[in-house]
Amino acid sequence: MLEGIYYLVVLWFIWVETQYILDVDSKTTRNNRFLELSKEHNAVNAEWSEYTSEYKTILKNIILEPILMLSMVGIGFFTIHWPIWLGFFILNIFIVAPISKRVKRNKNKVGQNILTWLNSVLGLVVGLFVLINKYHLHYDIPQIVENFLK
Repeated sequence: MLEGIYYLVVLWFIWVETQYILDVDSKTTRNNRFLELSKEHNAVNAEWSEYTSEYKTILKNIILEPILMLSMVGIGFFTIHWPIWLGFFILNIFIVAPISKRVKRNKNKVGQNILTWLNSVLGLVVGLFVLINKYHLHYDIPQIVENFLK
């Protein structure tokens, strides 16, 4: 039962990554708008009731996606695909995040779009591989990693 729920969440992950690939410009625009609005709201120390409806909507979406993604990756650490999720997590933390901060600091929208698109393609490939490996390939990923490290 839990395994079925996990693979449904992987399907959701694939769907989200596909949405980012197909409409990367609106996603980066939404993220940039969120950063602008959060600076405005944090500057005045506004209460939740004082936030604009646009900010509340963006905030709910911005917070929900990473929480679900991190929980899915966290659950993935306890599956046979843990090396794949670990690699994806490390790549995002140590490579994508620093590049993303630098690109955002320079306000380079094209760079943001390209980086978001490439990261989404990588996420899509990871999600598809996890599903295909589960139902068709049946590779023992931990064994492959162990053999590689010997």
